Amino acid sequence: QMKELKEAVTQELLPRAFVKNSRQRALIDLENNWVWVEAGSASKAENLLSALRETTGSLPPRLPDTQTTPQTAMTHWLEDEPPAEFALDTDCELRFPGDGGAVARFVRQALDADEVRQNLANGKLASRLGLVWRERLSFQLTEKMEIKRLAMLDVLQEEIEHADAADQAALFDASLTLLVGELR
Repeated sequence: QMKELKEAVTQELLPRAFVKNSRQRALIDLENNWVWVEAGSASKAENLLSALRETTGSLPPRLPDTQTTPQTAMTHWLEDEPPAEFALDTDCELRFPGDGGAVARFVRQALDADEVRQNLANGKLASRLGLVWRERLSFQLTEKMEIKRLAMLDVLQEEIEHADAADQAALFDASLTLLVGELR
């Protein structure tokens, strides 16, 4: 009887023994048909999107369609200037095309420096580029069109601080509302 009881307890408790809880956030923007996923990797984002597909029955994935490759566009922005309302931040990564190509990383450095221009002249392309949008959001854009290190700058932080937030939930709602407005 003890052996049967032990087996029954093991069978019941084993599925819960090594469970790792995690939380992942996503924002579904129905107005613009976007899904913003906060994830450390593409596979984690895809796991969340798969769960959404299972739940809703369909979620046709579609990446942004661009006329030029992200690498070409970011390299052009470094050589000339970024699009209107954007400014270069202080970090980028330049790669020589192909597998095993040389990589140059610039962190906390002005991107109009001679070193950056020399690497571009040698044929390296931008694979990551730090950008600032309207002096409100800073982020890194990757060659895969991923937005990394998204951060609200001081202007937005001040708007959040001045928001009428009686408690933490209201403060979260206010910051989320501002962030969604900026992302749109």
